[in-house]
Amino acid sequence: MTSWNSRFFVLPSCIVLGALACSAPNNFTGPTESLATTGGGSGGGTGGSATTATSATSATTTGSGGGSTSGGGSTPTYAIDETVESWHSPAAKASVYFAPQDDIEAHVLSELGRATKSLRLAFFNIRLEAVKKLLAAKVKAGVDVQVLLDKKQQDLAYNTMFVDLKAAGVPVKVVENKGAVEATLHDKFTIIDGARVLTGSANYSFTALNVSDETLYVTQSPDLAARYQTEFDELAAGGNAKSAPYAQETVRVWMGPEDGLSARIVTALDGAKTTAVVAMFALESDSIVNALIAAKQRGVKVAVVLDADQAKGATALADETLIAGNVPVITALNTGGNQAEMHSKYLVVDHTLALVGSNNWTNLGSFYNDENLLWLNDAGLAARLEGNFASLLKTYKAPAPATLGLTEGQVELTLEVSNVTLDAGLDLQVFGDPNGPFSKPMTLTGNGVKVSVPAGTRIDYAFQIVQGATKLAVELGGKKLAHSFTVPYAPGPFVVSDAFTK
Repeated sequence: MTSWNSRFFVLPSCIVLGALACSAPNNFTGPTESLATTGGGSGGGTGGSATTATSATSATTTGSGGGSTSGGGSTPTYAIDETVESWHSPAAKASVYFAPQDDIEAHVLSELGRATKSLRLAFFNIRLEAVKKLLAAKVKAGVDVQVLLDKKQQDLAYNTMFVDLKAAGVPVKVVENKGAVEATLHDKFTIIDGARVLTGSANYSFTALNVSDETLYVTQSPDLAARYQTEFDELAAGGNAKSAPYAQETVRVWMGPEDGLSARIVTALDGAKTTAVVAMFALESDSIVNALIAAKQRGVKVAVVLDADQAKGATALADETLIAGNVPVITALNTGGNQAEMHSKYLVVDHTLALVGSNNWTNLGSFYNDENLLWLNDAGLAARLEGNFASLLKTYKAPAPATLGLTEGQVELTLEVSNVTLDAGLDLQVFGDPNGPFSKPMTLTGNGVKVSVPAGTRIDYAFQIVQGATKLAVELGGKKLAHSFTVPYAPGPFVVSDAFTK
C-alpha cells in the first residue's frame, strides 16, 4: 500500500424583568451542568440580590449592575432564558460532538440521565460501567428501559453486559443477525422519552467515548425518534422493512440493510460539485471507491482519512485504488490506547450536506449489518464535521491542506448571541484561551462579533456580562472555557450559534 502514514455559547433570549435585580458576580454553567447563581460584591455601589425565576414553561435568570447609572438613573439589568437549549444547529435542534476532544462520555451520561419516561438502546456493544449503573437506576425510578445488543458480541467471553444488565434488572435482549456469517447488529443509537436521539459511530465504551476518534450526533426530534423506534421494534422482532419515504426534510435517516446505504452514499458523491471529505474507519465498497474517483475526475476536491490498521490489511486495497485515481488518502494511526481507532464514519459534500452513521463503507456495512445513516442538509452541522476533519489532518500530520485541494488562510467567523437581553450600560463579551483570537475580551455589537481566523484553528471560548470593568456574570465562573469551534479548511464565512442552557 502507498499512503501518507501519520499519526457557542449563545446566551438564551430573555425578557428583562425590570425590578428583579441581582448582584455580581453570578456564575453560569455550561450546557451539561446546572446553573448556580450566587450573591456577590458590589460594582461601584450597593449590590443587589440574585434572582432565578423558574416554572414549568419558563426559567429566566435576571440580574443587574452593581450600582445606579450616572445622573441617578435606574440600575441597568440583564436576563437570560434558561429554557433555550444549546444546539449547533438551532433550526434542526441538533448538535454533533467528537471524541476525544469533546468529552462525549459526559454528553452521553447527561443525555441518558435526562430520561423520565423511556429509554431505548440498540448497540453493537456496550462496555461502560457507568451506563449499566445509570440504566439500572432509571429502571428503579420507573423509566421504561429496553436494550438490544448484538448476539455475536455478547457470545464473546469478555463481553458481559447482557448478563450484567439482566442481573441489574434492566430489560435486555440479544439480536442475532443471520444475513451473513459475520453480519451483526452494528447500530449505536439511543432514543430518550420518544423524542430525542443519540447516534453516530461510537459504542458506549471507555475507549470509544474517550480515546478513539468518534462522532456523536444528538437531536431533539419526535419525528426522527419515531423512525428510530420503528427500527428498534423491527430489530427486536427480527424484521427489516424499508423506511417510509420522506418529503423534503432537512434531516433524514436511512436504515441498513433494507434502505440500500451504499447507494445513498454514491448518490451524495455523484451530486458533489466542489468538495467531498471523508473520515471512515473501514472502506472496501467498490461502488463508493469508484464514486470518489469519479468525483475527483470531474474536478471535485476530494480528501479521505482512513484508519491505518484497517487500511493495511492484505485485502484492503481501497486506499491504493484511490491513490491510483489521484484521490489523496491519509492513514490515521490512533495511538491513544491499545484499542484506539480512527473510528468516525462521515462524509461532507459541498460544505452543506453531511452523512453520518454507524456503517463502515464495507460489504457488511452496506448489505448485511443492521445500521443507520443520517442524511443532513445543514451547513452548520456540515461545518462542525469539516472542522473535525481539519483536526484529523493536524493530528495525523497530513500534507498541507492546500495540497489536498482544501482552503487555507484567513476565514471570516461570526459568533452570534441571540438569547440575552441587556440594558444600556451593560456589555456582553467573549473571551478565550491565551493563544486564540479572544485572548483579550471582545465586546459583541448587537448580538454578534466578527473575527478573521486561520483555517484549521480550534477556538475555545466563553462569555461574560460586564458593566465597565466589573464582571456581573461569567460562564462557569471563569474556571473553564465551555465552548469550542474548529474552523474548517473551507472558504466560509462561518456563523457559530449556541444557546446557554441550565
